Formats: sequence, C-alpha cells, structure tokens
Amino acid sequence: MILNLQNNFGKAVDASKTAKVAMKRGTFIKTNAGQWDIATTLATTEGVLVRDVNAKDVDVAMGLPVSDFSTIQDTVLLGEYAGLEVIQKGERHATTEFDATLTDVQVADGQYLTITNGKLATSATATTVVALGWVHVGVQKLLGFKFV
Repeated sequence: MILNLQNNFGKAVDASKTAKVAMKRGTFIKTNAGQWDIATTLATTEGVLVRDVNAKDVDVAMGLPVSDFSTIQDTVLLGEYAGLEVIQKGERHATTEFDATLTDVQVADGQYLTITNGKLATSATATTVVALGWVHVGVQKLLGFKFV
C-alpha cells in the first residue's frame, strides 16, 4: 500500500504496462522487457507501483467505500495493468513495503534507507532515501519516506 503524505499534484503516471510478477502497491519497481518488475536495488528503481480501483472487489460492486488496505485493491496480479509513479524529490510517502526486521532506531526521522527486492531497507551509508519514521493508520503500520 502506498500513501501519499505530500506529493506534487498532476504528475503523470505511466500505466501502460502489466506486472511481470504479482506484487503489492507501494513496491519499488523497474521496467523489465516491457513489463513492471520488482526493483532489486535503489540504483535500478524507477518508481513505485500504483493502481486504480480494482472493480473485482465485492465492496466496489456494492457501492461501498473502497478501503486502501483491501487485499484485493492492494495486490496487482501477474499480467494486470498497473502504474509506475516516479517519486520526486521532496515528496513524502508511506508504504507497507518495507523489510520486516527494521527497528525503530533504523527508521527514525532522518535515517537513510535503501531498496532491496522492492522494499525499503536500512542503509549503512548515505542514500537518496530518507526515513520519516513509522506512520500508523488505524492498526496498519507504514514506513514514511522521502527522496532527497
């Protein structure tokens, strides 16, 4: 799941490609053979995976509000169209796609992060990704970040 905390309005999202593998919104991705694939490192990352509302959701069919944390909304299956949102400097986001072993100290505001297998991870050296700390939305735990 990707949550926009502060972003630039009106930027283009490339939604012309399909997923090479199943992944979740908020995964850091790259282009691979004309499809979206999981970025293995920060250097190969082009942006973050996003998608519009999945109409196959029962709640959507019934006219109920769409939950940002719905598994159906969050998961992009192999071969489904999705979008690549380029994260611009200064924007602030939060995602559920982070290394589960991260500690409070490693994600404290100002700590450097990197990307490993499509997820945010700790970095021993300075990078262009900076942690904003944990972001709690109800019972959901997300990791805030920005690119500098």
